[in-house]
Amino acid sequence: MTPDEPFGGAPIGAQSPLSESDARLWSVLAHVGMIVTTFIAPLIIWAVFKDRHPVVRQNAAAATNFGFLIAFGYVVGTVLLIILIGGLIMAAAQIVAIVFGVIAALRAYNGEVYPYPFNVRWLS
Repeated sequence: MTPDEPFGGAPIGAQSPLSESDARLWSVLAHVGMIVTTFIAPLIIWAVFKDRHPVVRQNAAAATNFGFLIAFGYVVGTVLLIILIGGLIMAAAQIVAIVFGVIAALRAYNGEVYPYPFNVRWLS
């Protein structure tokens, strides 16, 4: 046993690939996390699991990118609260996040990658 292999296992820092059921779970959690935390939860999932399964990487990247757009909608809505239209913008952003997030989570549960409409690709 070497110092790089604690307890006789894999070297420190090496990660095993995810099983299909775990990949589906983390993909679903990325989309559900986008509904709750905009881009924060899917970004963390992308950073942790991007090298362990390609479907998780794709789903988390799509959820992160869409979360950035939703967060931008919240910022614009907050700024426009002064002229009373901001509340409508923020409500619309939340409804869009819920609807498309649930659709994406259901697709991710089936092992698919959902292409969010009007999404940009900052993260891949």
